[in-house]
Amino acid sequence: MIILFYCIIYDEKFSTTRQKIFCAVKSRKHLAKFWISTKYITQIPVLFREALIVTSISISFKNKIREVRYQTIVMAGIGMNIGESIGKFIKRVVRPDKEFLQEIGEVIDTIVTALQEKSEEIGIKEIIKGGSFGKGTAIKGKSDIDLLVVIKDFEVKDLKSAITKRNLLTKMGKMFEEAVEEGGALCKFIKKTGYSVQFQLKTSQFDNEWHDVDILPIANLDVDSEIDEIYSEMEAKTDFDRTFYSGSLVKLQIDFVKHQSAKLKDVIRFIKYWKKMNKLDLVSYAIELIVINVWENTNLPEEQSLKQLIIAVLTELMNFRTFAISWDDNYDSDDYEQMDEPYIRDPANPFMDVIYHTNTEREFNRIETQAGQIRAFIRRL
Repeated sequence: MIILFYCIIYDEKFSTTRQKIFCAVKSRKHLAKFWISTKYITQIPVLFREALIVTSISISFKNKIREVRYQTIVMAGIGMNIGESIGKFIKRVVRPDKEFLQEIGEVIDTIVTALQEKSEEIGIKEIIKGGSFGKGTAIKGKSDIDLLVVIKDFEVKDLKSAITKRNLLTKMGKMFEEAVEEGGALCKFIKKTGYSVQFQLKTSQFDNEWHDVDILPIANLDVDSEIDEIYSEMEAKTDFDRTFYSGSLVKLQIDFVKHQSAKLKDVIRFIKYWKKMNKLDLVSYAIELIVINVWENTNLPEEQSLKQLIIAVLTELMNFRTFAISWDDNYDSDDYEQMDEPYIRDPANPFMDVIYHTNTEREFNRIETQAGQIRAFIRRL
């Protein structure tokens, strides 16, 4: 006797439905246990996460249960619809629409213009737009924006003195608040770090999200033609003093990511969204570099599907603790001190390990386990 049935379970965010044909949910924490309502009782563990799970189960009976087979056909934890492709999911949930990008772009341009009009106060040469917004890798609903303010007459020693002794960050924070008000947007102060001022920004009162904005003053360094000299100077400095060079190198970071293909940026967005949903300890720039590294080193063809690219990235993330990633675009990595695994050496800054703060065995396990689980779901689509 073959009994074929479907059991549809919804999380409370989506519905209050708790049971369908022959099955009842006994626990919603970690694993849901399904009990078959016949005289032959078994427990079938199914990964139960914060999204719709649909499970197809085939059971053979002959005095006892001989075989239990089940397949999860909807990705748990990220909210995909039944039968939805990766591309359609990214378009619907992950990739920001053109209207949003245009709106936030116009607001940022207005703020930048207002800041430049106040440039006489601190001598602004230019303002560079970075973060996920500037690199084109923002996910829908929320962006992180870095405004790198190049101070015209500042060498690194001047920048250090202005930040540590002359309240430069306080002045820039006030200038930003005034510029936001002039631009018709909303902002709230978050905090002042050792090197930047952090705000949250709303494009208007109708914007549902607060966008993270970092204001970073940087020295006027020519990273395009004098990068070798800059690295030589940094090598002779302490770790603390090197941080005052780091902001100037962000331009190289932006260029490294910004010119990647639209398909690769969609992969980056998907991994960022997955990281956000699972609250993993990975900074956005690390995800961008991981995806680029996989693309450059797996010899995948240009026409490779989004699904296969994402699977390739997740496969690498399953071995996170063995990462030893570096590039030689701006320097020869062999010329610098070896880093301990796992590491991702910043292609713009040979002294920076982008994942230095992701350094616990517990977090390694979480990243690798979650990557394995989501990869298993995607491979079944």
